[in-house]
This record gives sequence, structure tokens and C-alpha cells, in this order.
Amino acid sequence: MIMKLLYLFLTLSFFSAACHAQRTALPTELPADLSFDYRSGGAMNRSYREFSIENGVLAYEEWRNHQEPKITWTSPVKADEIADLYKAFRENAFDLIENDERDGIVHDAGSESIRVSFGGTKSYGVTYGHNSPLSGRNLERYRAVKKALDVLLARHRPSKQKDADGDDPLAGTYRAAGDHGNGHTWYLQWKFKNGEFEMRGYPPIFQKGTYRIANAGEGGLSLVLSDQSGNFGAENRTIEVVFGTDGLIKIDQMAGFRKVGD
Repeated sequence: MIMKLLYLFLTLSFFSAACHAQRTALPTELPADLSFDYRSGGAMNRSYREFSIENGVLAYEEWRNHQEPKITWTSPVKADEIADLYKAFRENAFDLIENDERDGIVHDAGSESIRVSFGGTKSYGVTYGHNSPLSGRNLERYRAVKKALDVLLARHRPSKQKDADGDDPLAGTYRAAGDHGNGHTWYLQWKFKNGEFEMRGYPPIFQKGTYRIANAGEGGLSLVLSDQSGNFGAENRTIEVVFGTDGLIKIDQMAGFRKVGD
């Protein structure tokens, strides 16, 4: 009986060690020379957004279009904030996130990437976009890390920049509807508010996520849709919004939308 218990103990110990070997290689203790980097861009409009956190300083840079100057600012980051951010990377086993196999190459597709580096030699990065797809648990863990970065970024964004971003020319609810005849009606509705969007319609269709104005020109906007779920999948994509002089709006190549509420 003792031998059986000993065998069981050794077997479980071996199994536990094997499982542990598959866990994150990110150190339990906060490593030295720790830095974080984020970048998004690469689409046809050539806009980009990037920031880094290194030596206790957050450095941000964004370029929306050739008609506007670059947006740059820096902010000191507290040690406990860096520790909390690193915790999100470790708890979500950032170093073990793997991309899916891609079906093909989408030219001029945008993407975003996150990287954590430490010790002067260790570095782990993940890229997400049309040509670097993520799904399932890998996507969940990537989004959790990105959310932690976004929360810290929002906390440090200068007040004047918050005010500028808060003046969202798109905020509101937009609806298009029609009748195919014989009582077969349809509608499609987009709602944009506080950086989040929801699209729903009939016949039943649904999509939600976050949005960012990547480019603003005369009569239109380019939006980057992220953190998505619904009928159109989870990958980031860029859509165009065109404002007409007659009050009608074109969203994602579909015309006939009209603002129906805030």
C-alpha cells in the first residue's frame, strides 16, 4: 500500500512539474530594467499610435493625418502602477500567447503589437491583426493585457488631450431602414459613445467593440474598430464614415443612415 501511495505521489509530482514547465516564464518578482511597448498602425492611411513605459516614464506619440501635427506627451509612472501592469502580463501568461495560422496575406492591413522586455536580454512580443490572427484563449489573454495598458494610458493622458478626444464628432445613434415588400422590413443601427460601438439590426445581426478615430478629414472619418465580438469576428478593421449635406450618413460603405439619438 505504501509503495502504491509513493508511486502515486511521484506520478503526481512529475505531472505537476510537467504542467509547471508549460507555465509562463515571466519571473514572479518584478524584474529589473522592465519596459513595455505598444504600437498600432500600418494601414493605408499611414496613421499610427505608439507609447512606451521605461525608467518610470510613459512616452506617447500619435500621428492621425498629414494635416495635423504629431501628438506627443510624457508622464511619470509610479512604481506600484508598473507592478500592477506587469502582474497583468504575468497572470495572462503573455509570453505563451500564440497566433493562429493565417489563411493568406491581406495587403495594407493594420495591426497592433505589444512587447514586454526586462533584464537587458529578455523580450516577449505579440502582434495582432489580419495577418497575425488570434482567437480563443490566446485572444482573451491578449485583450486582458491590452486593457491593462489602456487603463494606465487613460489615467496619465493629459487633461487637454482628454478634452480634445472627448469632443467626439461621431457620438450618437445612427439608423437606416427599409422595406423589401410583402412585409419584409429591415434595419441597421450603429451606436457610438465613449469609445465604444454597438451595431445591431434585423434580420438579426450584432457586433460590438471599441473604436478610435484614426483620421478626420473634410466630410468624413476613418475609424479603427477593436476588441470586437459578434457576427463579424474579432479582428481589428478600419471603416469609413462619410457625412452628407442632406443629413444622410454613409457608414462602412452603406448609405442611408440618419442620426436618431445621442
